[in-house]
Amino acid sequence: MNLTVQECVDNVVRANENIKIPTSSEEINTFLDKVSFLSDSVVEINKSIQNLTESLEKLTWVGEINENDLLFINIVIKLSSGSLKTLKMNYYMLKETFGDKIPNVIQENLGVVEDLEETINDVSYSFFKHKDTDEMKNLYKELNDLV
Repeated sequence: MNLTVQECVDNVVRANENIKIPTSSEEINTFLDKVSFLSDSVVEINKSIQNLTESLEKLTWVGEINENDLLFINIVIKLSSGSLKTLKMNYYMLKETFGDKIPNVIQENLGVVEDLEETINDVSYSFFKHKDTDEMKNLYKELNDLV
């Protein structure tokens, strides 16, 4: 299956947008009041994280890429890394608050978050970090300066 970088980027952006995490105090309080709702929500979050991870993995299947593609890939990596930080904080809050009530669901959450982190690292390595030439180092610096 040949995907374009743009198709992969679009999939990753949609997957990031579908991760719904409570953020306001009222949302969190409501969330914390209903353990059954919590369990269902975490299961849905896990599915969204898995979707994001799968979308990111597809980036490594793309054949030829150009400098513009690398810019998009760099943006996607940074966007996904930001989501990862939020997801890690969410995991620790869940574990601390509900670890004894829904341990299997929370453990699964840790697994999908770790998978996402590994995939982000793999994609980053595939496109940027293993490129040791001066040309690639300069391009990577230019991309970071643009973002």
